[in-house]
Amino acid sequence: MSGAKWTCADGSAVETVTFTATKDCKVTAINITCYLVDSSGIGITATDDNLHSEYYNLNGVKVNETNIKPGLYIVRQGTKARKIIVK
Repeated sequence: MSGAKWTCADGSAVETVTFTATKDCKVTAINITCYLVDSSGIGITATDDNLHSEYYNLNGVKVNETNIKPGLYIVRQGTKARKIIVK
């Protein structure tokens, strides 16, 4: 993907993008790892385990987690993001 620039929603830099796919190349998961850069330009390592989760619909609109209806959502927790299906 020459020339592509990836950035995280919070403005942090993308470290890795990992796609998980089936044998017939259907993407089943996308994991994006970001890292924060402080004002000196030094990367900051943060843990995502205790951070609050934010939910977005596929249009990128933030959804209140108490109002989630069945569908596909992107969940962001710190520097990690994943897709979930709510039934």
